[in-house]
Amino acid sequence: MSAVASANPFFGRAWSLSIDPLNGQPAIQITNVGIPSDEKDALKVVFSVDRVYWQELWWAEISIYNLAGSTESNILQPGANVSLSAGYQKSFDVNTNRIFQGSVFQPMWERRDVVDYIVTLRCVVGLEYWVQNFVSGTSNAMVTQANVVRQIASQCRNTIPIDQLEESSLQQKLPRSKSYYGRPRDYIEQIATTNSMVSHFGFNGLNLTNRQFDPTTTPKVVYAPPYLTNIPNSQSSSGITKQTLIGTPQQTAQGVNFKVLLDADVQTGDIVKLDVSTIRQTPLYPGTRPGILDQNGLYIVGAVRHSGDTRGNDWHTEITGLSYSFWYSFTRRGIPTQ
Repeated sequence: MSAVASANPFFGRAWSLSIDPLNGQPAIQITNVGIPSDEKDALKVVFSVDRVYWQELWWAEISIYNLAGSTESNILQPGANVSLSAGYQKSFDVNTNRIFQGSVFQPMWERRDVVDYIVTLRCVVGLEYWVQNFVSGTSNAMVTQANVVRQIASQCRNTIPIDQLEESSLQQKLPRSKSYYGRPRDYIEQIATTNSMVSHFGFNGLNLTNRQFDPTTTPKVVYAPPYLTNIPNSQSSSGITKQTLIGTPQQTAQGVNFKVLLDADVQTGDIVKLDVSTIRQTPLYPGTRPGILDQNGLYIVGAVRHSGDTRGNDWHTEITGLSYSFWYSFTRRGIPTQ
């Protein structure tokens, strides 16, 4: 490996897939970490991970090629826990580079082109907590909405873990006691909507966060094309400018879509900036209203899609950036339902 390549933080793919079967068998670890650079990966893995800010569930589809028969039988079962991390060799860490963590919803098996046996795991985040769950309980009068959310989460058939809960926005108190019976998601989303917040279930549990998008804020990350030398790092709150932009960003009705080298750091709800990049505009037709592009290139991350092929060309992240004008308009009329 050349000195230039080894110094590039985006050189050399690194990935790790962990599957924890339900039948008591040991966890299955499939990875290229630790394999000498002159050897090929032991297995081919192809994945697509979809995460949308306001979407009810997050999904991933992971295909593994030519597993041993005994291993296939252990993971071809719904409910197995799956964790997928992807990044680059220079700074790879299983935890910080995690792009998906959930459970198998539907395992599938196929034989392709005679020689390849493929196991595909359709995985989901939070199904047993956010959809297939039930609550029956009561909250007393004068309890804050933050505590109401905690009580609902703890009183469920499947106790809901809580990741982020912005308490400062949930200080309103119940005027009287209230009973809960049915899907916990319905009650939690009602509280979120009342307080102009977004509720979703992520890898680590329930999140209730504000819908705020300050157009004067400092972005978390700046994305720019490669091979430029005049971009100051001080543009982002984290001091990070990533010259990983692929192709030309495309204007949409909501803002802009763009593609970067696979990036496990970007999260839904982050504020990012596009810099030194021309955006391909959407043609205007009578009766259509394309989204207004931000003059400063600031967008809130509404959706993230990670795509990878450990032996192919795909190793990128597609980002749906929502402009301030669109974000302001749809948060006033309510988060779209899925």
